[in-house]
Amino acid sequence: MPVDSRHAFAGGSVFAPPSRSAELAGRLAEALARRAGASAAWESFRRGAVLEPGCLLGPNARCFNDGPRERIRLGPRVVCRGVLRRELFGDGTLLVGADVYIGDDVIVSCSDLVEVGELTLLGHGVQIFDNDSHPVDAAAREADWRAIRIGVGRDGGPIGHAPVQIGRRAWIGLGSLVMKGVTIGDDAVVAAGSVVTADVPNGVVVAGNPARQLGG
Repeated sequence: MPVDSRHAFAGGSVFAPPSRSAELAGRLAEALARRAGASAAWESFRRGAVLEPGCLLGPNARCFNDGPRERIRLGPRVVCRGVLRRELFGDGTLLVGADVYIGDDVIVSCSDLVEVGELTLLGHGVQIFDNDSHPVDAAAREADWRAIRIGVGRDGGPIGHAPVQIGRRAWIGLGSLVMKGVTIGDDAVVAAGSVVTADVPNGVVVAGNPARQLGG
């Protein structure tokens, strides 16, 4: 939830229960806002992805892909409430299997390859990056940031990347980070708030930073 600088301890507004007319007006405004969000979500995915039948999008879902639509694919009956990004650097492909759930505030950043197997659940706030986002070298990172800031693209040199593969029926708990080069096996569970920097075998539970297997 966004932080409001005018929260209660800084003199922010508080409200009595709304009147019936105000409540109805609020519900109508909320419904119109949801509908506008849903339209924007679908427009972004129609431009940037291929969706199989039965997919559903939340009002805050977005797809960012300036390349071929085929580079982002959602299988049948995917529910997406998050953000899918095919980055401008690299030549990424993002493949989401059938019946996958992508929760609120999820970010998937792809410049190489991200694959998510069928029936996998990505909890709220999960972030999956198959890339370093910026160069590791400080001078190159400065150049990259300066180029981004003035709107001329990326100019920092090579950015590290490696494929991320998540198997079928995995569960990535809320707020977890999955970093580049990681494979997560079928039926695995990543506990909430974990940072996955190494492969996770099939059917195990991992937790922590860095994530490690529990009970084994």
